[in-house]
Amino acid sequence: MAEFDRQRPEPLLARDVRTVGLAATPSVVITTWNILADALRDAFPYVPPGCLEWSVRGPAILAELTSVPLGRLPDVICLQEVDRFDELSHGLAEHGYSGLHLPKAVGRDGLALFHRRDLLVPLGFERPADARLRYRGRDGPPATQVALLARFQFHDRTLLVATTHLRAKEGHELEREAQARELCEHIDRIRRPGEAIIVAGDFNDTPTSVALESMKRSSLALKSAYTALHSGEDAWTTWKIRERETRRVIDYVFHSPELAPVRLLQAPDTAHVPAHRLPDWAFPSDHLDLAVELGLSVEARHGHQAELGAARGPRGQDSPLPSSDLDCTLEK
Repeated sequence: MAEFDRQRPEPLLARDVRTVGLAATPSVVITTWNILADALRDAFPYVPPGCLEWSVRGPAILAELTSVPLGRLPDVICLQEVDRFDELSHGLAEHGYSGLHLPKAVGRDGLALFHRRDLLVPLGFERPADARLRYRGRDGPPATQVALLARFQFHDRTLLVATTHLRAKEGHELEREAQARELCEHIDRIRRPGEAIIVAGDFNDTPTSVALESMKRSSLALKSAYTALHSGEDAWTTWKIRERETRRVIDYVFHSPELAPVRLLQAPDTAHVPAHRLPDWAFPSDHLDLAVELGLSVEARHGHQAELGAARGPRGQDSPLPSSDLDCTLEK
């Protein structure tokens, strides 16, 4: 697409990598990012308007996603607030990615989940509908928020990845808790024995919230890969000024006990964040992208052979999906 032919005015924010665990083989690198929906770009009154144009942000998003701060391209990319899927899919395809898209509703932004075709083989679900989840509404019709899931062959085991974007705004804490609980219940119902799990996205809530506690206390025994970096008072994954200035942690990568974090992409030095915060010429979203390398845990490497006898369902179980199931938009 022509939008990706234009150069970024300045380089993206410089960020360091922290090693938090021992190198493990095999490992998977995952990136998650709320890229800021193009339709929401006018909500930042103090940001230079030129940097919000898609002709600027599009190339910058693609450049950030295909950078290699952890030493290699991400194996899986989870995106939120995606309303320019076709352009992103075209750009990422040139780097070897295939992807799925699940909009919240017709004409709305949604979720995207990309994988590297040369490293991960997509597998199906017993029921194709299990690849998507629309959360239940509290008192009536289904909620707008959704989750998108994919299963891959990951060396000698399977990997289940889910991405989501929970309800926003203060006052909806209990609704976010219910959505987090519903997502964990859905994953628990469809997971296979010994399957490694990654859940990544924008949860719109802080590490001590009831929604995040619900994630960690579920039967999946999930842990946040970024615990080592998100425990401090100065930690953040989004920093912006709209009606007021907001700086907090609301984006996460959770993993099951079969996986353990090895390396993490850190937040930039606060001295490099402009006075109007994000987005900016140097960064195309009000959220940071999170990138983590996850290796099989010691327990998983030594104890999973007895778990590989899971029942195999119809089309898609332990077989590559046909090409018609890739690079598509899932209907709600």
